[in-house]
Amino acid sequence: MPCPLLRSVVVIAAAACATAVADPLAIKPGGWNMHVVVAGGKAFDAKSCVTKEDLQLLRAMGDDDCKYTVKSSSSSRLAGTSVCAGKTRGEFEINAKSTEQVAMTITSVDGKGVARGVEITGRWASASCKGFDD
Repeated sequence: MPCPLLRSVVVIAAAACATAVADPLAIKPGGWNMHVVVAGGKAFDAKSCVTKEDLQLLRAMGDDDCKYTVKSSSSSRLAGTSVCAGKTRGEFEINAKSTEQVAMTITSVDGKGVARGVEITGRWASASCKGFDD
């Protein structure tokens, strides 16, 4: 079952960078195999498709209730914060370890002060998104 996790993070990052000119993350577009570890130890594997347009920051998708701010941006690292509906605050960091390997950290705190964290590692698997589509 495809999972848009990596694409979602890249697209959120794209939305955050929409007003700031930045180099796209230097990773290959296509199908990615992801390993996701949620705080508390729950882990699962997923597939995700990242398009060339996502990487070139041409698609600024996201939730109208969220505001994203970039702290730092380069071809190997993108880090920022988010505030959603004035209640949930979070931070994200994407590190392109190579063109075929990424590591991501996403943390958030909801309006009740409950913290959540997700660690994601991804490996490029295919130039095609066939079988990796959202």
